[in-house]
Order: sequence, then structure tokens, then C-alpha cells
Amino acid sequence: MNRGDVFAHKGLGRAGYVVIVSNDGFSAITGHPVVVRVSDRPDLMESPYIVALTSADQVSGHLESYSVVRVRRDRLGAEPVGRVSAGTLRRLDDALALLFDYGA
Repeated sequence: MNRGDVFAHKGLGRAGYVVIVSNDGFSAITGHPVVVRVSDRPDLMESPYIVALTSADQVSGHLESYSVVRVRRDRLGAEPVGRVSAGTLRRLDDALALLFDYGA
């Protein structure tokens, strides 16, 4: 599990995809990475807290920075289904920094 990997996720309400946002060391040590949800809602638009995925990413939709949660490894698929691009990861970092008021 590496930062930026996309995994299938089996949640309580429905299945979907998540992106690993915790650093690789944390994910390896705990086995329970911190993730954000990949939304397939058609009504979402990019905002300071929502990052639109692009053609450079291996999945489509939007990343909801406000959906940060730590998940158990057994809720994720066995292997990543893709990765988000470096540019998308940077935009997600900005959204998370704004959400948690880092750097203010």
C-alpha cells in the first residue's frame, strides 16, 4: 500500500474506490491506511475541498478531501486497481492542508 494507490473498498453502505493518503511507512506499520473516497457523484464539481480526477489518473470521479478516514486492510481489495497522478496528489495535498488549516 503506497500513497496515491487506488484500492477497491468494501464499506458499510456501498462499495467503491479510495486513494491512500497516509505515508507509506504509516500504512506499512499499522496495516490500516488513511484514505479519501473516490466519488462517482455526477453533481460534484471541483472546489477547494474536492479534486477532480483527470485523464492522467487511472480512475475517474472526484476525490473528497473531507472524507478522510482510516480503514482496516481487510476492507480493501487485495491489489491496487491503479494510481492517481503526481499532479492530482499535489492538488489533494493542497485540499487536505486547507481542510486541516495547515500552514496558516
